[in-house]
Amino acid sequence: MRRLTKLVVPAYDFTNIPFAARTLGAVAIVLGTAAVQVAVLGRPSVAPFVLFYLAVVVTSLFGGTLAGLVAVGVSAAVANYVFIEPFWQWSTDHSSVLATVFFLIAASLIALLCGTRTANLLEVHRREMDQRRAQAVAQVGSWRLDTRRNELTWSDETHAILGVPPGTPLTYETFLSLVHPEDRAIVDARWLAALQGEDYDLEHRVVVGGRVKWVRERAILEADRHGAVCGGFGTVQDVTEQKDAQLALRASEEQFRSMFESAGAAIIQVDVQAGVILRANARFSRLTGYATEELERMPYLDLVVPEERAEATQALERVRREWIEGDYVAARRFVRKDGRRVEVELHGVLLRTPSPQPMQATLIAVDVTERNAVARELAAAKLSAERAKNVAEEASRAKDHFIAVLSHELRTPLTPVLAGISLIEKEPLSPGGRHIADVVRRNVELEARLIDDLLDLTRIARGKVELQFQVVELCTVIERAIEVCRPDIENRRL
Repeated sequence: MRRLTKLVVPAYDFTNIPFAARTLGAVAIVLGTAAVQVAVLGRPSVAPFVLFYLAVVVTSLFGGTLAGLVAVGVSAAVANYVFIEPFWQWSTDHSSVLATVFFLIAASLIALLCGTRTANLLEVHRREMDQRRAQAVAQVGSWRLDTRRNELTWSDETHAILGVPPGTPLTYETFLSLVHPEDRAIVDARWLAALQGEDYDLEHRVVVGGRVKWVRERAILEADRHGAVCGGFGTVQDVTEQKDAQLALRASEEQFRSMFESAGAAIIQVDVQAGVILRANARFSRLTGYATEELERMPYLDLVVPEERAEATQALERVRREWIEGDYVAARRFVRKDGRRVEVELHGVLLRTPSPQPMQATLIAVDVTERNAVARELAAAKLSAERAKNVAEEASRAKDHFIAVLSHELRTPLTPVLAGISLIEKEPLSPGGRHIADVVRRNVELEARLIDDLLDLTRIARGKVELQFQVVELCTVIERAIEVCRPDIENRRL
């Protein structure tokens, strides 16, 4: 929080007044002094320079050494011309010149002394104001304690930090009353220890207007010529913002540590530059078989299987040289403490730092051993199924070829039989012979249809069968079926 400080300028600060204005002021003071001297003292023959010394003093104090010297010269001229006989003309006799020279020397010394004192006072004032402003900017106040008188003196910034109005009587007990009740005994004990020679440097809380603030105090003790402690000088710094930031950081670290340890995933933090593991949670410990204490400061590459360490080393070197934006993803195989191998998938984030290279990386290791094994089994099963499919398709093609050849070979002998039946039917036949010829034709034709049906099975398997619908005499179909089965019916006497 920025605070505005009021700059107090003393009345005798002439540094901001132009030199010409100070010169005119010096002349005016001298002439005014001359007028006062004429009005009050007339034209004294004794000590005509008496009031001009006062003019020199006033001019030097409020105008500086140069203005005082100007006043000295003007005063000498005015006094010689106006107040030394013969009046209103320059006095050149021995005594007048001697008196004027004496005034010049004495008044110049007075101007130098008064001007130097004024300059010193201004310098002291500037340093004091600079110190106050520096304390306000740094929020560091100072204090002094006279242990013999129990008198405590604070700087303005200390008053502002501790919320006590300037001018309030202060003692050691007054300060202790401002300390937080839980810290009061500690502060008092540390001060008593400091009186015995120990260092006094501690942080504690104070209560200011109902608000708790953190301050840091440091002090050095002062001793008299006999070695007895007679007082102390110290500083008090408002560290509330730093302390709040530290507490917030500590809470954030505790939250991160809690999440890190209780996370359901295996997590490690790796020092990228050194290549070692900084910390690992319990889940990662179970994954690798190492205790968390064993994993700390272990080289990261020691976990990688030997045949992949060269690749992992190159990846680590690439990360050190080049900043990788976004998430880091890699597949690795780790060697457990018992020698077994586990396949992991690493997901990580590189932490940014002010340096060009990343310093740390947080890695989440996912055990994909079973998943990869299942994937390999599925791939093998898929390959086996494809091979079986290819074998089945090849067998189906061979079967179709066999059936086609078989059908052709079966149909070939039927053609001359049908031709012979056709010639017989052209001859005059008895009713019994005609009937027998019809039966033979029907059976041959039935055999041909059966062969066609065998070919239709192949078409059905290929999805290329075509159905042909037509109207038939049901009685004829039944008679023909009975005719085909008649031998069996007669044999079984049905």
